[in-house]
Amino acid sequence: MNSPMVKKNGFLYLLIFLSFILSNCENSRTASPPKASTKSFAARFNEKHDDDILLLSCIAYAVEKTKGLNIDSVSGFYEISSQLAGSDENIDSSLEAFVTANKSVDFNSSQAEQRIFLFKNSYYIVGNIIYGDISDDSAEELKLLEEKIDKIPEVAKIYRSYVAKDRDPGSLSSGEGNTLLIHLAYYFSIQDIHKRNEILKKLL
Repeated sequence: MNSPMVKKNGFLYLLIFLSFILSNCENSRTASPPKASTKSFAARFNEKHDDDILLLSCIAYAVEKTKGLNIDSVSGFYEISSQLAGSDENIDSSLEAFVTANKSVDFNSSQAEQRIFLFKNSYYIVGNIIYGDISDDSAEELKLLEEKIDKIPEVAKIYRSYVAKDRDPGSLSSGEGNTLLIHLAYYFSIQDIHKRNEILKKLL
């Protein structure tokens, strides 16, 4: 088993690498309109980004564009989680069906690609912090993590919407846990690179 210090150092290198990519993505110029292609949306997107949570990211983007997401409310994030849970086991076919069914959303625009990419990477980063640190079922590590979260008001507000101070985080259902992760990932995805890194440093 790796020591906590090895885990932290490994994650720090990952954070630096992802932050560099995110920064380049945020500062990139608007790309030229994509050429018509007979390839599936998943195949075309994955030529640029290897993304195994593409469906989740597209659902989040669609809800954001069509209904809006209020960071102070859990309802929109439960909707995203519910739509994902109702998808077929074949992610690619579910993705094609979802994209086809949501014709009002342009998933091929440069804006869509950027938001999907940022959400995906934020999802991975938050997953490593929240779930990575409690994977060993260490009550002491979990307590330290929650103490750090409670010192960051905006993050604490989201976290405590799902995990009350008198509730054991281990008692969250898989649906609640995933929705919490989606909610936090969305919050990080809408922050600028400097604020995101500042918050992440406080959680490490």
